[in-house]
Amino acid sequence: MASVTLPIAGRQYTVGCQSGEESRLIDLARMVDDKARKSVEILGGDTTEVRRLLFAALLLADALSDAQTALAKHAQPALPLDPVMLAVEPAANQAELDQLAVRLERLAEMLERQP
Repeated sequence: MASVTLPIAGRQYTVGCQSGEESRLIDLARMVDDKARKSVEILGGDTTEVRRLLFAALLLADALSDAQTALAKHAQPALPLDPVMLAVEPAANQAELDQLAVRLERLAEMLERQP
């Protein structure tokens, strides 16, 4: 098992991960850090770290929801498609969503284990 130190909201968090996942976690941490910084702009500087991170999580959830809505609209064809394509395309989208869900669950578990 590998570990990586992630700078988020002005603090350093060291988390464990599977070997090879370090760069992915760093990319995800950048997203969280960006939203945490944005939450400071929205909430103001006089707020707790937990509140900033909660707001960052809500901003990320909002972005994820928007992406899922856009994907659902995109997945509904305006014109009839070839039946073979209809059998393949939704499965591919679902597989991508399943992979994303697994990654998000792993990230949540890692963050829950942090002191």
